[in-house]
Amino acid sequence: MKANQTKNGNLSEMTELQLTTVERTRKSLFYVLAILVSIMVLVAIFTTVKNGFTFFTLFPLFFAPMVVNNWLQVKAVKDEVKARKTN
Repeated sequence: MKANQTKNGNLSEMTELQLTTVERTRKSLFYVLAILVSIMVLVAIFTTVKNGFTFFTLFPLFFAPMVVNNWLQVKAVKDEVKARKTN
């Protein structure tokens, strides 16, 4: 799914109320994912120091793209809101 699309359609076709709802939801999801991945990184560092290199050392790398994708989606919604306010 592209950054300017949602499950319900294109961001440019949404009302301002829908955009603010999508923005709030995506921003909350981004913060939750960022915190969880940060915790996973800390746990991976701790277990690597204590037990050496394991599969769980690389585990946060599998979830990092989700955080980046969510950040891009939040940015796309913010850009759409900003574009509407300038028009």
